[in-house]
Amino acid sequence: SVRIEQTVAGNVDIVGPSYFSSAIEPVFNNWSETGRRLRYMGEAIINSLMAESSTFIMALGHNDQGSADTDEDYYAEFVQRIDWLIQYANQYNVKVVVPDFCWTAPDDRRTRGQLRRLATETRGVYVNLPRMIFSGGVPASTSYLIDTLKMWTDGSHPNEGGHKWIAETVARAMGLS
Repeated sequence: SVRIEQTVAGNVDIVGPSYFSSAIEPVFNNWSETGRRLRYMGEAIINSLMAESSTFIMALGHNDQGSADTDEDYYAEFVQRIDWLIQYANQYNVKVVVPDFCWTAPDDRRTRGQLRRLATETRGVYVNLPRMIFSGGVPASTSYLIDTLKMWTDGSHPNEGGHKWIAETVARAMGLS
């Protein structure tokens, strides 16, 4: 049980709570709160994540793509985080798995290119989830995800069936059963 009491006015941001009882136990950090973006991850947290990981699943990028694909300053910050991930993953010999959640972005978008670069430069695994469900290219709208596949609640968030498919697909890409 964790009790948090706010003692001053303002917003509180709780990010990736972890419990370390020993350095050799697996740790799961979840940054999936609404709108979480790679762009806002600091170098110190990226270094810490890699220092304590044997495998890192990079499940960010979807929320970054709109801004990173259109805003040069935002894109530069996004690329800096990809560079840090590559640097520290290689330094600590961390296996990197990059599932691409940029569901409706064309293959040539630079955000998707950076996700592929992360996997390539760490000798990791890039899992092109959109290509697996959109054989003819990405759809013009998200209705295919919701109405046809029936595995999404909206254009971003999978439902139970979508989560199951993603987990099984990523597991297979990692060589798991």
